[in-house]
Amino acid sequence: FSYGKGNNVDKFWPVYEEFVGKDSKLAKRYKAKAEAVKNTVQGKKAPDTTFSAPDGTQHKLSDYFGKLTYIDVWATWCVPCCKEIPHLEKLVEHYKGNDNIQFISISVDSDHAAWLAKLQKDKPAWKQFNLNREEDRAFSKSWNIGGIPRFIIIDKNGNIYDADAIRPSDKDIITTLDKLMK
Repeated sequence: FSYGKGNNVDKFWPVYEEFVGKDSKLAKRYKAKAEAVKNTVQGKKAPDTTFSAPDGTQHKLSDYFGKLTYIDVWATWCVPCCKEIPHLEKLVEHYKGNDNIQFISISVDSDHAAWLAKLQKDKPAWKQFNLNREEDRAFSKSWNIGGIPRFIIIDKNGNIYDADAIRPSDKDIITTLDKLMK
């Protein structure tokens, strides 16, 4: 439930509310999460998000619909996130020249300078974006992100395939992405 898995939330939530009381603190605490899970199940339209490129220009997630999109949500201070970067680099290289797939990294760093320094050091070959604090709160709430790294797959029509997708380091990542591009 906390990590975006929960396609059965429609069955679970009414029982939970009845058990704890619809107006209880517990119900109120998790209601937004339940809504986010319901709104990010496979097949739903991906919630749109605004984020900034390294040059400061604003972009929307919907600007990138039209291809299978693999999204990496990360931060420079997140050790597990940074450990996935070399695997993501290999994945990007593997699909280089393939017009059916794209990769996007969205940083939740509030330290914009640290994010830019990491990009300057690593020189990633895929699109990089950053969320300011307000955008991060809205993004994390709408996607039910309680921790990072988080990976998301959106189909070419802008619909969610998986709101808590397979990691770049997973041995089945290429098989999974290849299957989704068919």
